[in-house]
Amino acid sequence: MVQFEAVARSDGLQYVSPAVHGFNRSIALGKEKALQDILRLLTLWFKYGDIPEVGSAVSQGISTIAIDLWLLVTPQLIARIHAASLPVRTLVNKLLSRVANEHPQGLIYPLTVAAKSALLPRKAAAERVLADLRKRRDTLVEQAALVSHELIRTSILWHEMWHTALEDASRLYFSTHDIEGMLNTLEPLHAKMAEGAETAREASFLQAFGAELQQAHDHCNSFKKTNELTELRAAWEVYTHAFRRIAKQISKMGTLELQHVSPKLLDARELELAVPGTYHVGAAVVCITAFAGAMTVITSKQRPRKLTIRGSDGADHLFLLKGHEDLRQDERV
Repeated sequence: MVQFEAVARSDGLQYVSPAVHGFNRSIALGKEKALQDILRLLTLWFKYGDIPEVGSAVSQGISTIAIDLWLLVTPQLIARIHAASLPVRTLVNKLLSRVANEHPQGLIYPLTVAAKSALLPRKAAAERVLADLRKRRDTLVEQAALVSHELIRTSILWHEMWHTALEDASRLYFSTHDIEGMLNTLEPLHAKMAEGAETAREASFLQAFGAELQQAHDHCNSFKKTNELTELRAAWEVYTHAFRRIAKQISKMGTLELQHVSPKLLDARELELAVPGTYHVGAAVVCITAFAGAMTVITSKQRPRKLTIRGSDGADHLFLLKGHEDLRQDERV
């Protein structure tokens, strides 16, 4: 087998395809101890996958390597789901579909996160894999989408969204005089409010701050029409007053009742979906039985929440849910 180090030092591409074949054989034989070779194989694949001989060698390896082993490198595969190289992207998506077919619980969370990406190619690629999985496990895909959406909702409430956005917008307006950036920062939150509240906590926010923030928004819209800076100054008088009131309410947050912040999570019981981080090949799937009725807010800058999920194994599984971060960043406690 051609050594990886030798390939890395060589300027000759003629060694890449034989190296891939060598790693394929090593991985197929090594199984449990194959992680390092799989990572080296991925390095060659992602770097030289445009070369037809290399792509063919990787494809042959995928057909001979046990599908379970690819679960070891799920993060690396998901990261290339929207690769610029068409041959690499096509083969990665094909492999992910195969792994998802065999181990849907092992891929459902990272795929659901990728499908929420702001990068449109990444989002579209993940949605295609999920659409294929949905043909066989529609309920699982739906449950993962709901849980993901609701966890994001509870990880950063409207109070916190506005607090962060107003801080950022204030810096843009007062420090860098970036009026367009300031308006673009706040506009999505005004649009979200216009869609209406879905939970009791959101309805409470609208009642307390809706009219005030709408007044500021009206001033911003007037500025867009007239270009009068007095409108922006008037808007910031209102925003500043709202910011102080919002900050005061945030400081009092200690416990979040799911019935107020996410009744859908509270109602989610006896799911097909596995408890995050518990799926292991060959072991019984530990499914979500219920979510604890309340989350504890930890006093810190990010205000993470302690989340408890009851599993079908009868155990309580604890998580730390952080706002401003995607679900890949949630940590087991």
